[in-house]
Amino acid sequence: MTAPEVREYLEKARECLARARIILAAGVGEDAGRKAYLAGFHAAQAVIRARTGRTAKTHRGVHRILS
Repeated sequence: MTAPEVREYLEKARECLARARIILAAGVGEDAGRKAYLAGFHAAQAVIRARTGRTAKTHRGVHRILS
């Protein structure tokens, strides 16, 4: 069974990716890149939570756990 937190992180990732696609279609690549980064960040949080039960709230925390 998937923890509710994992589902929430994945939903955030999907929302960010959808927004990134809209922003990219509008021709604002740099802003789309920021949203796409957030999508990856939230997906990484989901992986960490699912595999370890831990919560990484920062870029540094995600990097530390996945390294």
